[in-house]
Amino acid sequence: MRRFSDIRLLAAAMLWLASAGSAFAAADVAPELEDADVAIAEGGPTGEHAGRDYNKPPLAFEPALAIWSLVTFLVFVFVARRFAWQPLIAGLDAREARINRALADAEFARQRAEQLLHEYQQRLATTDEQVRGIVAAARREAEQSKNQIIAEAEAEAEQIRMRAIADIESAREQALGELSGTIDRYAESTTARLLGRR
Repeated sequence: MRRFSDIRLLAAAMLWLASAGSAFAAADVAPELEDADVAIAEGGPTGEHAGRDYNKPPLAFEPALAIWSLVTFLVFVFVARRFAWQPLIAGLDAREARINRALADAEFARQRAEQLLHEYQQRLATTDEQVRGIVAAARREAEQSKNQIIAEAEAEAEQIRMRAIADIESAREQALGELSGTIDRYAESTTARLLGRR
């Protein structure tokens, strides 16, 4: 609410200075208008051209107007500095502090992200080494299992072969024994027949 009253006070001061300056400038112009009134009364030129000196430069320096303009400008600068610039500078400082805080937070976040990335890469490298170790151990174990299975299969195959050879040998001996018995029977029976005929 105080800010609104300060703005109203500033506006009132500006209006007062502007009206005082224009009144002062009008006082400067008043003699020219009196000269125009005299010229009209004497029967001189009337209307727009009455009482003016057209040989004067159009933007002639008027000291009274310049002083009032300078005073008005200085009052405006003082009031603006007091009521507008200080809050504006405070707002800019606050914004700069916010931006600096945001930059510091962003830098911290960047450093934290780099740290996390480094930790992740270390964990990934460690995990990669562990995986390689596990795969190598699995390969060794698989190779050992393969060699053990091959050795057991070869041993079993050797046992089967030995049993088969033993079975074949046993069957051969049995067949030879049976063949020998059969041959002996045939030989006896043939011998008995041959002898019995005679």
